Amino acid sequence: MSRYDDTPVSPDDAVAFVEGVSFATKAEVDEAEDAALTAVLSNVLTALDEGALAVESLLAHGTLQDLHQTAFEGIWRWAGQVRRNEVSVGVAPEQIREQLRATHDDLRHLRATLAPRELAMTAHWRLVRVHPFTDGNGRITRLYADAVLFGLTGAVFDWHAGPAYYQALREADRTLSVGDLLTLTPDLFP
Repeated sequence: MSRYDDTPVSPDDAVAFVEGVSFATKAEVDEAEDAALTAVLSNVLTALDEGALAVESLLAHGTLQDLHQTAFEGIWRWAGQVRRNEVSVGVAPEQIREQLRATHDDLRHLRATLAPRELAMTAHWRLVRVHPFTDGNGRITRLYADAVLFGLTGAVFDWHAGPAYYQALREADRTLSVGDLLTLTPDLFP
């Protein structure tokens, strides 16, 4: 069920679709994005399961952009591109590339000291804080966290992106701890 119902697509969004693609409502866009994200997650989990993709590759700089590009390239012209505009959350546009690189560097080092669930959730929290893309930041960083967790344990998170989740993200920002997020997201074994 979409969170948008029959809300029309804005004129700004309508011109950002890739050539030959159009949607009348935000619900249609949401449905297309969800289908694309599901397909990408399935492909990534299969590649991890078959050994064609390693966790080390996921933790490399550029992987998040590649996942975003792959997920949304059939919908948005800006798929995989870091945002150039200021938004109410996230770092300033001129800091995005530096923050992404620093986050991925940190994650590779933290792999030696954090438990797999904490590492994957830290990846989600840190990357969503950067808010590198025009849209899809929460969903792509949740997908990324699932991929990291699956690569390390064979499990994914059971996400519930409601008010408690957003409060837990704010708490992580305040305390620099993902404890509340981990409490809200038990593991699932697909």
